[in-house]
Amino acid sequence: MSEQDCRGQVNACRIRVARLDTNGVPLPGADNLYVSDALVSLNFTAVYTDGDEVDEKNACGANKVYFKADDTFKRGDVEITLVTPDPFLSEMLSGGDVLTAGARPKGYAAPPLGPVASNPISIELWAIRVDDGDQDANYPYAHWVYPKIKNLRIGDHSHEEGAKKPVFSGQAYENINWFDGPVGDWPAESDRIFQWLPSQSMPTPSCAYQVLSAS
Repeated sequence: MSEQDCRGQVNACRIRVARLDTNGVPLPGADNLYVSDALVSLNFTAVYTDGDEVDEKNACGANKVYFKADDTFKRGDVEITLVTPDPFLSEMLSGGDVLTAGARPKGYAAPPLGPVASNPISIELWAIRVDDGDQDANYPYAHWVYPKIKNLRIGDHSHEEGAKKPVFSGQAYENINWFDGPVGDWPAESDRIFQWLPSQSMPTPSCAYQVLSAS
């Protein structure tokens, strides 16, 4: 094993969000891709179901039958916090709407009350790979892929002194149909709930939707 394979990782400098169709394939469209540097954090929590356990004693109190079924890894719970109330990224992460009013800058409207739409997306992150206190010279980034996140919800917020940091939560799953990603730059398997690879570059953020082209 090469020492190069075992670099540390810090921070998360980019987030790229892509809309998916109902089968999990990146969905071509003019407003279906977004790259941002507004991420504060993405927290992933593995969710398991404990296997059933059988534990029986005889009439004398001795344990005679014991069995435990395997636990099941069923999904991940994801919480995303942004440093700015970016209307485009908020819309992609919640199913709300980008608000327009003439020549004013864009705003944001929450999703309507009622059932939460599935609105599947994929999320990619770029972390920094470190080597003895410096950024790795050969592969400076770690490209993380969460190929399907759905059932996204807007989180609690307050209006007070300090920055308003929108919070969103959803559920992460495996996706066999993400393939090489929305822009064709993922070079390995992508069918697990998350995966990462060292990378030599990361995308440029833009306060505007980007086109997701058909691959």
